[in-house]
Amino acid sequence: MAYKKHPRHITQEQFADNTTVDGDRLDSAMESFERHVNAVPQGDVETKWLPTRFVAGWIPSKDGAPNQNFAHHWPWLTTPNISNWVMAGSTVPDQFSNPERVKGYGIPGINPATGTSPTMGTARNSSQYIWTTSFHVHRPTIITNVDVMLHTDQIGSPTRQYANGFLYGNPPPQGYANGDASEDFSFSLHVDAPTSTENRQLNEVELIRSQFVVNQSTATYKAWGFPHVDMTPAAFPGGPPHGVWEPVACNVPIHQNARVRLSLVIPPAITVAASAYNSSWGNYPWSRQHFTTVVHMLEEVS
Repeated sequence: MAYKKHPRHITQEQFADNTTVDGDRLDSAMESFERHVNAVPQGDVETKWLPTRFVAGWIPSKDGAPNQNFAHHWPWLTTPNISNWVMAGSTVPDQFSNPERVKGYGIPGINPATGTSPTMGTARNSSQYIWTTSFHVHRPTIITNVDVMLHTDQIGSPTRQYANGFLYGNPPPQGYANGDASEDFSFSLHVDAPTSTENRQLNEVELIRSQFVVNQSTATYKAWGFPHVDMTPAAFPGGPPHGVWEPVACNVPIHQNARVRLSLVIPPAITVAASAYNSSWGNYPWSRQHFTTVVHMLEEVS
């Protein structure tokens, strides 16, 4: 039998057989009922949920631009927060508050602990890159889906700037062959600890997608009609967008007043393939595609 709240949830007066029914008791019951109606407790109201989406994206600098513009990787930061990345001429701190910026980003062929430091590593070849976006949740919410898209240009287009094929090159990481689909991209959804929001070690990882075959989620789009007489140029040189769409369905409850982070991690900028492995991400892995993220959530509405 379905649970129903007892009448005494509204009034302490109980009217039943073999009990007295007089004016004082009726007045008391009506006063209790009036107070309840004028200030209905939140638990008596059915929770309503409003769909909300947080959309973010990033497009790299134009290929072929001057080196100082094309090669910069902001807002991508190196995954290890180590002395090797401290600007020349600056003072290296005795310790870093967050030696790792995110959890669970390991990929085949890269060991972050293979630098001059036996624990954390300072070699640039083992430094992957992370882009994190965050948002604040005021009321309790439920995250239902996370979509991550890596957009590339159409093969054979006149100007193909975003040309990542998500394949290993020569040499590949151990256990893989030249031309194999790569497994070197990851993303995670994590929530800051309420009592120490800046300590990444205390973050609670709610969702993680790592070491998966990236191009198994390849998406193609219907070709655009040509030309577009109201546009300049009339046809986009890169062709209609292609790439990877990685949708993840989930059911993640988020407590109120939480700061939620979505982190994307790409491979290192490998300038010497023999020092690690080679892949279609190239020397500037942030520039081989542009990115879109969508976090779908249900917000509680009172």
